[in-house]
Amino acid sequence: MVKLGLEGVVAAQTAICFIDGLHGRMIYRGHDIHDLAAHSSFEETACLLWHGDLPGSGQLAELGEQLIADRTLPEEILDLLRALPHRTAPMDVLRSAVSFLSAYDPDAAKHT
Repeated sequence: MVKLGLEGVVAAQTAICFIDGLHGRMIYRGHDIHDLAAHSSFEETACLLWHGDLPGSGQLAELGEQLIADRTLPEEILDLLRALPHRTAPMDVLRSAVSFLSAYDPDAAKHT
């Protein structure tokens, strides 16, 4: 018998997220997605997903500083993006930027 759709198909096992589709629940590292959305910042949620726990104030400040430092795009990338037609859809610009940025990633070959 062939299954239709993905019902009952496990795509991957993960310790990060539990999805209960029947009851409309998503739990990330023990925290309900609705609570995270209402009460946690982007940086707090990123720490939770990456490290398994919500961060303390020191860890949160450190991550904030790192994100600010990593926010600047190389001028060559900006030039490539500026060369795209003005009518280019925003998601296409984003996809292109991410592709271009892979050339600057020293760990790109690790496929992480």
